[in-house]
Amino acid sequence: DQASRCGQFPLINENKINRNVREVKVSKTNLVKLDKCERRTAWNVQYGLPREDYIEFESESTATKFHKYSQQMLVGNENYYEDENIEDFKKLTVNEDGITQEELFNKYKYLVAKLTDYENLVIKEAEYILGCTFIVEGKGERKGEVVDQKVATIFNGKSDLAGRVGDTPIIIELKTRPEMNEDAIEAELYALGASSIMKQEDEIIVLHIYVSEHNAEVKERRFGPSEIESAKAKFESIANKPASWIPYDALSPKYTVGDWCQTCEFKNTCSEYR
Repeated sequence: DQASRCGQFPLINENKINRNVREVKVSKTNLVKLDKCERRTAWNVQYGLPREDYIEFESESTATKFHKYSQQMLVGNENYYEDENIEDFKKLTVNEDGITQEELFNKYKYLVAKLTDYENLVIKEAEYILGCTFIVEGKGERKGEVVDQKVATIFNGKSDLAGRVGDTPIIIELKTRPEMNEDAIEAELYALGASSIMKQEDEIIVLHIYVSEHNAEVKERRFGPSEIESAKAKFESIANKPASWIPYDALSPKYTVGDWCQTCEFKNTCSEYR
């Protein structure tokens, strides 16, 4: 049920991908990392280096639970704002301990209060996959030699909720942390994907809702034709970075040392950091 065609997301600047085009897939998480250090992203995406901080089993966080329960309550529920529906949230969380249940319920109430500002809102999907593909000139490998080659960079992410306000597509991201700069590029990615997949050229709404136990704040971004064109140009420029990575040379991607090195999953492998 992935929202894509022929295994790929809609092409933005070319007609099709043929067998002579190399492909690089960049997730939303790695898109954020790409802005900090190309090599970190390349080692994740292209070269598949094992993560040093990988934990196979982790307990489900409160943030994850909040997303899961909220999605169950909201998708397909046109009466989500009614008091009885809000109280039904407690039935979903009956197996949580009292403190966690109260924390989740408070967050959900604040979330619903913000959603009621949007008349005729219908939430149709959870974990809705959105993306887009750009083909640019880059590097490839042929018979052990570096050659010029077209490269398709496929950007994709999984939005928390998707639906419509009347006829206008809306993408909703739920955050249990404060606003961060990276949220803007996430919004642009989702707007680009939605403009193609959800068949809307006039306007896309991308809503970030920052929820805590005490309140909720909304960051609304509306993307019309000019904003979509600006996002296209930005992502086409970003696509030049993965396109430049040489397939068999894991040290070819550029690196940048910064504060992010402290939390990099490859900091012990990276000789520049050491």
